Amino acid sequence: MIDANLENFFREVRNKNELQSKLNEAYRKTLTLDFNPLNFVKWSENKISEILIFLLDPESTHDRELSVSTSYDDFKRVIGIENKFYSYTGN
Repeated sequence: MIDANLENFFREVRNKNELQSKLNEAYRKTLTLDFNPLNFVKWSENKISEILIFLLDPESTHDRELSVSTSYDDFKRVIGIENKFYSYTGN
């Protein structure tokens, strides 16, 4: 049963991946999939810290509610950030 479920799962993943590849190929120029405006931003430790401070400050003007959790597993640190689009919805 588990083998059949895994096989179905990976078949679905492969099919979706193939579909996405075909769509990317067909619409690459129209959707400018290779363009990322963030490539023009000079990223540094200080800039990333400024962005995190802004987003995590509940008094900021971004109208977002962010939750941060950290986890340590076998000496690997994972930081998860949940972005709630509108803080007043509570979702």
